[in-house]
Amino acid sequence: MKTGYKKTELGEIPEDWKALKFGEIADIKRGASPRPIKDPKFFSKTGREWVRIADLTASNKYLEQTTQYLSSEGENNSVKIEPGELIMSICATVGKPLISKIRACIHDGFVLFKDLEKKEDINYFYYLLQSLSIKLASLKQVGTQGNLNAEIVSNIIVPIPPILEQYKIAEVLSTVDEAITLADEKIQKTEKLKKGLMQRLLTKGIGHKKFKKTELGEIPENWELVTIGEIIDVIRRGPFGGAIKKQIFVPKGYKIYEQKNVINNDFSLGNYYINEDKYNELKSFAIEEDDILISTAGTIGKMSIVPKIYKPGIINQAMMKITVNKEKISPEFFFEILQFPQYTKEIVGSSQGATMKNILKISEIKKIRIPLPPLVEQNIIVTTVNDLKELLEEMGNNKKMFEKLKKSLMADLLSGKRRVCL
Repeated sequence: MKTGYKKTELGEIPEDWKALKFGEIADIKRGASPRPIKDPKFFSKTGREWVRIADLTASNKYLEQTTQYLSSEGENNSVKIEPGELIMSICATVGKPLISKIRACIHDGFVLFKDLEKKEDINYFYYLLQSLSIKLASLKQVGTQGNLNAEIVSNIIVPIPPILEQYKIAEVLSTVDEAITLADEKIQKTEKLKKGLMQRLLTKGIGHKKFKKTELGEIPENWELVTIGEIIDVIRRGPFGGAIKKQIFVPKGYKIYEQKNVINNDFSLGNYYINEDKYNELKSFAIEEDDILISTAGTIGKMSIVPKIYKPGIINQAMMKITVNKEKISPEFFFEILQFPQYTKEIVGSSQGATMKNILKISEIKKIRIPLPPLVEQNIIVTTVNDLKELLEEMGNNKKMFEKLKKSLMADLLSGKRRVCL
């Protein structure tokens, strides 16, 4: 055993730390919901706020507002929380903590760590609960949603440093959290900028002064208005389900591309293959570089463009592929056009009398009209958009770096493996 450490039920922890149950350091109180929950007498337009799981998912570290309020009678049938108190979800999104900044009431999908702030640092315990998310999820009771309860939470043993060390650990993790939040804000601002720029580039182009009116609105005078059918060489849905059965799969060969490749924009995913004979039989469904793939079932309307490096293969029955005529339109420009909400909504129609959406018939997709700049301008637009995409990717990687750092620091600091300087 390391010098200055002791053995506990949690393993080795520093000698000056304690290993205690949550129930020994706080009164774990489960929330309560007024019943019947839809009775209007329990609710009002003002008053004490009413915390629901939807409010939890809309918040980060702090609970600052809710969308509902309780009447006095509603308050009396629930559990009150005060600013500075720590709560945690125990149903649906299990194990997410929040520090309240408001006077509110919690329903039975939460527990309150009552009086914890009188003895310990709330911020330290916020991060401690974050670090326990996987463990908390594993403790869920069997049921329709899989819930925890106050007793389960009360019996969880946790490491408790001296109060000054709690403050310092929380300060370090809060600093990293601030960096993550700042990175996220920059990403959101850049996404908004990209969206606005795309709107302008795909309708006004670059440097144009003369415009003409069309059925799609004003476009530059030298742009054309064409149908999708006029600028593509191939548009094809995947083969019927009966053409690709499990019994034809082989360990290695030609890849079968699935929806997850498009949804995740990752062409390395998937392990289904067919042999050369089957591939040749279904070659009309083979993908090529710059083909645009669209998911057509389940999560529909997601799109991706085939990269330069990919394994030869075919699309499955839940996909559609489009091959453009490169003498008329840049594949990347066409891809950006399809990402434009106006055209995505057109392609993803909805079946009459139902909420289920469906991809339009190929014959209908071909009729959709789009603006077409000269190829030179298409390429300039694509380059401009790609520069912003690269910037967003860099920002995303920066955020991931801070998230990785936080995870590492939480593992070390909250276990005592790494000590902070006091």
